[in-house]
Amino acid sequence: MIDNAFVKILKNQKRPAETNWQNNPVSKKDIQSWTKKGGNRGLLYSELTGLCCIDIDEPFKFPLKSLIESPDTTTVKTSRGYHLIYKRPEGLQNEIGRASCRERV
Repeated sequence: MIDNAFVKILKNQKRPAETNWQNNPVSKKDIQSWTKKGGNRGLLYSELTGLCCIDIDEPFKFPLKSLIESPDTTTVKTSRGYHLIYKRPEGLQNEIGRASCRERV
């Protein structure tokens, strides 16, 4: 499951708290300590963590019900829509408007 894929985020912000955060994911234990002190957290979607995300900010434009309610999809509700989280297929590149990962986290 997700253990070493977290990023420390500044309190009440969306900005990483550390430099070089793309190459230094934080463990679940460390992120729990960080959030107890008031910090926020994020997930790092990259080859390094083995995760990818489909970020849908306007869910009313897509037929998502079957994806969101699927047991094959780890879904996180966001303020503007949803994040659909999957295991990252080898060789996947970050792209806008495309999705090719389907293996459940």
